Amino acid sequence: MQRKIIELGKGCMVVSLPAKWVQEHQLQKGQDIEVADVEGILNIRALGKPKEHSGTLDVSDAGVLARRSTAAMYKAGYDEVIVTFKDVAELERVEQSLKNESVSFEIVQQSKNQCTLRSISEANAEEFDALLRRTLLLLKTMGADLCNAWIEGDIAAMQGVKRLEQTNNRLTHHLRRFLNREGFPERRKTTMMYVIAEMLEKVADYYEYLSNILSDPAYKDLKKSEQSVALFQKVNASVALFCDLFYNYKKEKVAELAALRKEIVAGAEEMLLKKPSKEYILVCHLLTIEQGIFDMIWPYLTLIS
Repeated sequence: MQRKIIELGKGCMVVSLPAKWVQEHQLQKGQDIEVADVEGILNIRALGKPKEHSGTLDVSDAGVLARRSTAAMYKAGYDEVIVTFKDVAELERVEQSLKNESVSFEIVQQSKNQCTLRSISEANAEEFDALLRRTLLLLKTMGADLCNAWIEGDIAAMQGVKRLEQTNNRLTHHLRRFLNREGFPERRKTTMMYVIAEMLEKVADYYEYLSNILSDPAYKDLKKSEQSVALFQKVNASVALFCDLFYNYKKEKVAELAALRKEIVAGAEEMLLKKPSKEYILVCHLLTIEQGIFDMIWPYLTLIS
């Protein structure tokens, strides 16, 4: 879309606003708008309550995808969603999403085969930063708690990691919802921040998978060898290094993270080349966690550039 610049008096240049945008935001003569120069790009933002976005979702015969579909609408940033379902089981899956991922959605209206979900609160930019910091800290805690519980043979503590993963789900869903609705302060970096939020959930998922295996009686004889414990601790060190690096960039720390990854991969390969054992599954999950952390380095470096 192109606009011609109009000169109104000496040194005063004016550009008209698109009529459709003005109508969507219900702007009137004399009303204030926010104008920001971000790296040579002029961002114009309507002040006040933004236009609401409503959507529809049919989870009939969706099975387990009913919960994921609800969470997807939440992450997409909808204010209101009308959900159609066939039976109580499908409604219960929608409610599971409200409890575990779509935390600001509430059912405000319900009939036999339909309910209306509505967001009752939204995070602002300051809250986004607080949620992100909490997510990073939680990830460090998950790894350290799981490793210590495994070494000590504490089944209850290993199973407790699942609760931390559920908290991670709520936090990362909220982060992605905010990014889809508001964007990152520097709009061109929104995609990179979204990738990081997505990967923070994935890494937590693999810690949960690992906690399920390590607390399973079928794996009670999984050997706690010196190598496997060291590998677990190195992966946790990598996670902690990335989380600390996120708000305190130092190029030496990036180099340290890369060197640690090489060390982890080499150690894992050495273990995998040995006689097959139940340690294989531990090593594979730890490698996946490590790769997830390293995959966040590139979007992170773009983010701080």
